[in-house]
Parts: sequence; structure tokens; C-alpha cells
Amino acid sequence: IRDGWKYFQIARPLERFLVNELIPSWHPVNHRFEDAYELLGYTLDCDAVPRGGTARLILYWRALRPLKPRLMGIVFFVSQRNRDVPFVARFYPVHGTLRPEHWEPGRIVEDPVAVMVPPDVPPGDYALRLGLLDLDAQDTGTAEDAFHGGSRVTGILTVTDAPFPDPPPTVQ
Repeated sequence: IRDGWKYFQIARPLERFLVNELIPSWHPVNHRFEDAYELLGYTLDCDAVPRGGTARLILYWRALRPLKPRLMGIVFFVSQRNRDVPFVARFYPVHGTLRPEHWEPGRIVEDPVAVMVPPDVPPGDYALRLGLLDLDAQDTGTAEDAFHGGSRVTGILTVTDAPFPDPPPTVQ
């Protein structure tokens, strides 16, 4: 519960996250992270989002071999203007319901991710860098250093200064 809002996760059959083909509007990335997995591509529901708003990504992964159980997804917002990283979002792949050690090598995993942009992120264009973080790796200084085989720029998201609309009042 946060600010009067409740978060509910609805269980879905795990097969829903395993796909045989990619949707036509995806953006290809085709980046291998060592010999463990690859990011095939993504979709992004918008090109611009207001501060405090939410961008919805769908990531398409493929395991190349059995994966470690303690991997966490991470998205860096990297400023196109000055290369600052004002925001880092972390997520459990596939909402934690299909753990990485259960990804069958060769199968495509569809991973929906909602990233809320904090209201204090400066407006501008941001490159989205992402990958899977090995939570068992030794801390090497920065979060990006612990990436399993580095990170990859996937796309550009514009953060606007438009205010995020207030939620509608609740009827009592």
C-alpha cells in the first residue's frame, strides 16, 4: 500500500510468458550477454512520458544455457545531453513468477516491465540501458559493473515536464 493505492499482482499461467514468435512492432536489439542469454528486442508503449508517469516495456529474452536463480533486471536512464544517470529502475524478470533458472534454453520469454519515472527526474531525452544483474556477484563499484556481461542501449525515452494527472477522486 502506498499513498492510498494498493498493488495487486494477479497470477497468470507461466506459459503466457513463453512465446514462439515476436510481435511485428518490436524493436530488435539482438545483444548477447556473455554466453548466458540474449535480449532479442523490446516494445515500448510510448515515446514520451511525463515526470511521475509510467513507461511500459515488453522485453524479449532468450536463455542460451541454464541461468542462475538470482538475476534481477535493471534499467538505467542515461541523459542524452550530459550522460548523467539520474534514475535506475530494478525489476524481477517476469514479475518474479518465472524465475531465470526455469527459463528453457532456446525459448523466448516475454517480460512485461512497468517503469515509473520519478517526479524529480529532469525533463529530456534518455537512453534506456538494460540488462540482468547477478545478485550474487561481488560488488565491483557500480551497478553496471555487476551486469551479467554488460548492458545494452535499447531505445530512447523522452521525459516531459507535463504534470502527471492526479488520480480520480474515490467515491465513498
